[in-house]
Amino acid sequence: MSRHKYKFTNKHNTTGGIVAFLLGIMAAGLMVWAVYMAYRDRGNSGTDMGLIGTLSFFVSTVGLLLGLSSFKEEDKFYLFSWIGTILCGIIWLMLCAVVVIGI
Repeated sequence: MSRHKYKFTNKHNTTGGIVAFLLGIMAAGLMVWAVYMAYRDRGNSGTDMGLIGTLSFFVSTVGLLLGLSSFKEEDKFYLFSWIGTILCGIIWLMLCAVVVIGI
């Protein structure tokens, strides 16, 4: 008996999931960059850090929507859909919390 389990399929990862994953990485990078720059400036950052945070918010929003819509694709692998959706959702919630705390 063979110990290896082979899986022959023509399934692929969802396109929306892969894009959502890449957008989540981009949003996380923008957020980390903005936090680092604000820390470096000792909290006296200008509107450019707000612009980077807003851009990160919009990128994570688009990634979240794409990730959620990618679950509608049939007969596909959903690994990147899950990772991208969760990553974008966490970043989106964190940026919402920053805005709420700032108000």
